[in-house]
Amino acid sequence: MSLPTSRNTNYAAGSQVLSADLNDIQDKIIAAHSDGVHGNRKLFIHGSAAGVPTEATDYSKDEDGIRAQNALFAVPLPVGTRINALIAHLDTDTDSGNRTITLRRKAIAGASGDIGSSTETTTNSQYPLELVSGLPHTIADDYIYQVFVQTKDPDIVEGIEFNYDRPA
Repeated sequence: MSLPTSRNTNYAAGSQVLSADLNDIQDKIIAAHSDGVHGNRKLFIHGSAAGVPTEATDYSKDEDGIRAQNALFAVPLPVGTRINALIAHLDTDTDSGNRTITLRRKAIAGASGDIGSSTETTTNSQYPLELVSGLPHTIADDYIYQVFVQTKDPDIVEGIEFNYDRPA
């Protein structure tokens, strides 16, 4: 057995460190930073985790997601995380219409603002809606972030997908 699940060598106080152990430690650090801790990652948030504006009355949630014209998702990513792509997965009952995805932030003690917003007109019933403006964006301190998905009719928002990394 070897790192990271067990020690290569047990050392007593004053022992010389083996070069093989030092090389192993460096290799594990490189591997963690190349596609582990700091590599590209994905986070999918199911539609049933979304909220709706307080005035909304026509919505429902089930195992497919949330059926609503307006769905709000909290962004659970920590400060310093860089969002590289944001996609809403939709299932519509209507043939065509405009659908919009917006990434917003609100200062804890101030005004809110849109980071980016994209609108698409589609004739597909199942499709991803990707945010194409305002990215990449790094999550900043002292802000609350939300994703707002707006559909033509109460469509099913199956969920949203973040593609992100954590730059050093």
